[in-house]
This record gives sequence, structure tokens and C-alpha cells, in this order.
Amino acid sequence: MNEEKKTLKTEDAVIEAIYASRGRILQLAIETETLMDIFIAYYFTDDEFKIDEFISTILVPHISFGKKKELFQYTMEKSGLLEEGQIKKTMEVIKVIVEERNIFAHWPLDFSEEALYVYEQLRIVTLKKMKIKRLNGQLQYYDTKPYSDKSINAQIKICQEMNDFIKGLIKFKDEESLRRKTGKPATP
Repeated sequence: MNEEKKTLKTEDAVIEAIYASRGRILQLAIETETLMDIFIAYYFTDDEFKIDEFISTILVPHISFGKKKELFQYTMEKSGLLEEGQIKKTMEVIKVIVEERNIFAHWPLDFSEEALYVYEQLRIVTLKKMKIKRLNGQLQYYDTKPYSDKSINAQIKICQEMNDFIKGLIKFKDEESLRRKTGKPATP
């Protein structure tokens, strides 16, 4: 196979590898934000219609994600469901999810010879962000971030675990609401 065809085949493989990964990471990050919306809304009301109305008329169209994170932290603190250390750790994980989500959403694939060689040898895709900075006295025009299957799967696992954690908080709030409405005792 000539060099040009080999390069095109490698480029196609890199594109296919990142498509699935980007989609999964972005979808899981969207789910994280949606679950945060639901938890925030549950703090203010336990009426199902009001929750939907609060999310669709206030949270989604008018609250930036940065402010939503602050509100999520506030509602976790006020709910009394978690200790301060758990809240801090939750917010640190959400920060990582957001940073990785932004990389996957905005950084293009690196198709340099070096990046394609790394993919061929190690099956690591490289994303890059265009920016100018000084590194060791030299101008550098971009940052790169390599991703192996292992690191992508680790990020996916972090997102899934956070989503499950927030679902657990929502479930508890939902059960708490049901107990208040029906007068039934808490279930262990």
C-alpha cells in the first residue's frame, strides 16, 4: 500500500475512533446537567408539573452552566443529604466532567504525522486546541491531549458513576416527597 493510501486509512480509523467516544462523552455530560436540573428543581418543589415547568422555563433557558453548578452545590448543602466533604468531592468530579466535555466538544482531531503515527502504534487519538503560549521560551501554537481507549473508558465511567449518584439523590428526594404526601414511614 502506498504511503498516501496508508495515511488516508489511518485518518479514517482515527475519525471512526473519536466519533463514538465524542458521542458517548457528550451524551453523558448532557445527562449530568439534566440530572442536576432535576435535583435543583426538586429542592424547590416536589410537584411533578412544577418541576418540569421550573426546568423548562427557568433553569434551561436562563441559567448558565456555571451558575447551575453553584445552584446545585447550594441545593445539595441545603438538602442535608450529604456531608460537606461529599459535596466538595461531587463538585470536583463535576468540574472534571465539564472540562472533559468541553475538550470533546470543541477540540478538533490532530491529523499531524506525529499524531497519526501515535494512533497507528498505540491506538491513541490526539485532540488539539489552537492557542498561542510560551513553553520553555518557545512559542507553541496549540495544546494537545491524547486519549487511549482506557482513558476514554475511564472518563465514561466517571460520568456514569456521577449520573448514578445524582439519580440516587433524586430518588431519595422523590421518596421523601412521597412520604410527606402519604404519611408513610421512611424505607431503609
